[in-house]
Amino acid sequence: MKNNNGFTLIELLVVVAIIGILSAVAVPNYQKYQAKARTSEAKVSLGSIHTAEAGFNAEYGTYAYCLSFMGFSPSADEQANMYYTVGVMTVATTGGTDLPTGCTSGNTATDGVFSGLKNYGGGPAGQGLTHTCGASGENGFGAGAAAKISNSGTVDQWCINNVKKLDHVQAGY
Repeated sequence: MKNNNGFTLIELLVVVAIIGILSAVAVPNYQKYQAKARTSEAKVSLGSIHTAEAGFNAEYGTYAYCLSFMGFSPSADEQANMYYTVGVMTVATTGGTDLPTGCTSGNTATDGVFSGLKNYGGGPAGQGLTHTCGASGENGFGAGAAAKISNSGTVDQWCINNVKKLDHVQAGY
């Protein structure tokens, strides 16, 4: 008698079918968890902007509306891997009157004063902030972050203000 080792074709097909069913269930859940994990980038970037703004305010007695002027500039490596666009709301939006030297309102290519947000190059196009991130009080600031982090078609949006109130104004997953 011969000892035939191995799997039959039917056994192999059943295993392939089970793997297919498991992957059909797991992949969408994995993508949702991955999108939620990407939101930590927005929180970290906005926290960095808040810290820079608080330091600038402590030194000069006012908030800056120009990211480059107050020293917020991610490295080239960070920029290449960023999902979110970030920025401080424009002077007109926040009620301020003066721009620091070297900053021009709306010049998103160089100075980080925005009617929208600055895309540092890592995120996809068309991910502008549609929510106004308002300041707390007359002399505060509002900053925002926006990104398309999933295939939902909705832009994920976050805001922070001068009292460090962090809001997830629109979930994009």
